Amino acid sequence: MKNCFFRATISLSLIILFWQEIVSIFYLPNYILPTPLEVFTALVRSFSIIIYQASITLFETILGLLLGALFGMLFAILLIIIRPLRLFLLPLILLSQALPTFAIAPILVLWLGFGIGSKITMVVMMTFFPMTSALFDGFKKIPVHYLEMAKHMRGKKTQIMRYIYLPASGINSPQDLKRKRLGYSDSANEFPLLKAVLKSGGLTVNDVTLINVHYSLTQALMMGKIDVAAGMMRNVEPVVLQQHDFLPKMFYPEDFGIASYSELIYVAHTGEKTHERQAFLDALQEANQYLIKHPEESWERVINTYPQLNTPTNHAIWTKTVPLFSLDQHTTQKAKS
Repeated sequence: MKNCFFRATISLSLIILFWQEIVSIFYLPNYILPTPLEVFTALVRSFSIIIYQASITLFETILGLLLGALFGMLFAILLIIIRPLRLFLLPLILLSQALPTFAIAPILVLWLGFGIGSKITMVVMMTFFPMTSALFDGFKKIPVHYLEMAKHMRGKKTQIMRYIYLPASGINSPQDLKRKRLGYSDSANEFPLLKAVLKSGGLTVNDVTLINVHYSLTQALMMGKIDVAAGMMRNVEPVVLQQHDFLPKMFYPEDFGIASYSELIYVAHTGEKTHERQAFLDALQEANQYLIKHPEESWERVINTYPQLNTPTNHAIWTKTVPLFSLDQHTTQKAKS
């Protein structure tokens, strides 16, 4: 921190010295380029006036930015919902980007006068079109199968916008994780995977805010304490989130060059009681094959034995888990040996 302050001080001093030398060498009058001392003197003498005028400019800028962002967001939503509006107005929006905003500043002054109205309108125009274009592009990147499922379930346009478009448009790739709040529970296991995912987006762990949520990943996400969660089990937490009307965007490790691994590993002595170990694997394979071929019958057997597990969430987790079992335990063992 001290080195950074020192470098900044040196850089500023060199700029001021260069500025002074330019004025001295070329004998520039102060109405073209005043000296640093004259600027500092005028700043001190007119400080109250500068602060007053700066506060007005800041108010105009913030208000214009908020209005431009709000109008841009609403217009992008209308474009994605109303197809005729999109067909006729989207080309005009794209063409408007070629027109410099300052070129129409004189017209705004003639229409709205020299008050804050023309200035706020200028800021609104500068932020409205980029906001509309960026949000509309984000909406278009939403996976098609999300929308097809919503239409199949007869979802209303407002429901599709609330539960699909708006939640899904925030994070669609590892690059979008920059400056996000990332929750984790076990740094030893999750950080290597997290680093690989971030690296694919040109990021490091220093580009995100790490928060230890102590195995409360879903709760932290739903309460808005974090933006992203690392270390979720693909067959558990996403199911819980979906049942609370959240549609999480999942990044799977194998998509980023990380080899798959066994969640459950049996450890046995080599060379001893080989026939018993083989019988165990045969029984395990037969059970897995039955699970995969008869998932609902297997579920009925589970809840008959453990009635307390008979909940919609557990059933959904069961449905997600069954396809993850291997049909051939012997092949799995050979591949990993």
